[in-house]
Amino acid sequence: MPDPSRAAPKFYALLIGIDKYLENELPDGCYYGDLSGCVRDINHVERFLLTTLGIPGKNIIKLTASGDGSSKPAEPRKLWPTYENIVAGFQTLTRKAKAGDQIYIHYSGHGGIVKSLVPGLKSNGFDESLVPTNIGHSEARYLRDIEMAKLLRSMADRKLLVTMVLDSCHSAGMTRGPDARIRGLGSVDTTPRPTDSLVGSIDELAEAWRQAGGEKSRGLSGAPWLPASEGTIVLSACGPSELAYEYAFDGIESNGALTYWFLNSLGELGLNLTYKQLHDRVVAKVHNHFANQTPHLEGDGNRIVFGMNRIPASYTAVVMAVDPGKSRVLLNAGQAQGVRSGSEFAIHALTKSDSALGVARIDSLGATDSWAKFTSSTASVNMVQQGDQAVLINPGSIQLVKNVRLLKESGKTRALKSHHKTLDLIRDAIERSAWLKLVDKKNPASYQVALSKDDELEILDSSGKNLTSNVPISNTTTTTIMNRLEHLAKYHVVQELDNHDTQSPLSRKLLVEWVGYQNEFEYGERPAPMPFASNKTPTVKVAEWVFFRIKNLSDSLLNVAVLDLQPDWGISQVHPAPPLWFVELESGCEELVPLQADLPEGCAKGRDILKVFASLGSANFRWLQMPSLDGGKRGPKNGTGDPSGLNLLLDAISDERPAMRNLSPVAYPSRGWTTAQIELNITT
Repeated sequence: MPDPSRAAPKFYALLIGIDKYLENELPDGCYYGDLSGCVRDINHVERFLLTTLGIPGKNIIKLTASGDGSSKPAEPRKLWPTYENIVAGFQTLTRKAKAGDQIYIHYSGHGGIVKSLVPGLKSNGFDESLVPTNIGHSEARYLRDIEMAKLLRSMADRKLLVTMVLDSCHSAGMTRGPDARIRGLGSVDTTPRPTDSLVGSIDELAEAWRQAGGEKSRGLSGAPWLPASEGTIVLSACGPSELAYEYAFDGIESNGALTYWFLNSLGELGLNLTYKQLHDRVVAKVHNHFANQTPHLEGDGNRIVFGMNRIPASYTAVVMAVDPGKSRVLLNAGQAQGVRSGSEFAIHALTKSDSALGVARIDSLGATDSWAKFTSSTASVNMVQQGDQAVLINPGSIQLVKNVRLLKESGKTRALKSHHKTLDLIRDAIERSAWLKLVDKKNPASYQVALSKDDELEILDSSGKNLTSNVPISNTTTTTIMNRLEHLAKYHVVQELDNHDTQSPLSRKLLVEWVGYQNEFEYGERPAPMPFASNKTPTVKVAEWVFFRIKNLSDSLLNVAVLDLQPDWGISQVHPAPPLWFVELESGCEELVPLQADLPEGCAKGRDILKVFASLGSANFRWLQMPSLDGGKRGPKNGTGDPSGLNLLLDAISDERPAMRNLSPVAYPSRGWTTAQIELNITT
């Protein structure tokens, strides 16, 4: 007989806020200073959970350390956010909750860095951590990322759905100006501390980290706070080299930027949206105040916020700012992603994507962000909000449009009139297409549409090579041919993207090269690739692992993403894993990336192009992803899923002032990005 108490999932929460840090000093003289908005964050979150979600107060564990000017927190000691109390809070929720229940964890406070408990587990040798209120005590311990991974793993094993929000820095330096504070310290704590853990043995912690995919990252060089276990969402305040600010957004009381816009977004948009949609809006809002703080999302971004259902991802550009006076919006899309002056976007409300609010055309192009002026009425732009979505509908540049030639010759002595009629319909459709241009025999063409010897339609390249399977004449022929032509055009636009500005400071500053191959490899192992025999394009077999190196030769930190252009005309981002937009690569640093070779179904051989993009802004290149032409399998893969869809999802604004900024795209967009590519042959 079913248990009536399990009729609906329950909701539990652990809330941790630390304003008061007991007297402390690290060996290098730095110290964790008091904060002013963390407990307030937690109080606001608690109110949201109690009133909006209706969670019983008995299901909420709250650990806070308020600063009232005294030397100690105002709360009773048993409610202090110490290492022991925080671990106990995690374990209590894990013990109480049942499969299918929701767990919400929110931390507002300092983040810190310490030498790893497991030497050799991470390439940088450090653990990132939450900083308890009593860290100044010699026996006090940090709550490390490898411990949190184990705690989350225990929740995942019990089939709990976890949302974790970390409003703190990985590490940070001093903030600029008195109006904003940062939640981290630009220092590594080398203080001798206890090495035992209340969470698990050293071996258990290392194994949980590996299971969660921690070995796929390079720690502080590009990872989020911690990898998300199955069923877990981790939303962190910023990237590893960025700052997490607290600020008086309403001019009165200070709040963490992530927490403030997290709650604001849920309050304005409601709960019927995905974590990805929520993240998009939070990023737009945070960037409006702090350009050097980019919140990160880990886990299944397609899941409904605080829900169990999923909505497939739809990658679009994000409206970063709205300027009603000039009837324009700032989109995080630019030259680096193939956008050009004149490109047109349909603007959709974040939670109502079925109809467009209007169309905006790029009139001020930047490297990774651009202003787009509304072509419809001024009333339309007044309806647009930060975080709304923009879908590219017209590339707007002759450089991006591909020429098509129609050939009516047939291998047979006489082509049927119905076939010629089909070609006429295709001609009319090409003339209406934003991606294609019809040309005659006197002009070069990227694609040729011709009748085959069997009186089927085929798409050829400029040399006459057949690019796709033939299409029999039917009522759907025109639609099929047009879909394929536009798909090929978009694919080749991505393939041809390059920065030809030789005066750009990033020119020739991105090194991408093959390192070798390995027959068997698992994440967590130390790579031992064998070098390829020659400098020619390497050839490997399906299921073999290949390794390539990305090195930053510039003087600046670069944000890097890798796209795989596959022989089935599909494009997917293979590094970093979704939902991350990019990995950070500091000046002079390099990263070794492993990929496993694969081929589309039914394909005996093929060539993949790995295109590496790097930008100074926090650009996301997932908008360039495309499904395969005929729905086949993909090429080299990193085991992280197979996102699809030609869409836009970018992020780039640069300014250091915490106040509302005068948003302006980069004056010379070609100076903000670069790209490089390598190729790989794959056989069965």
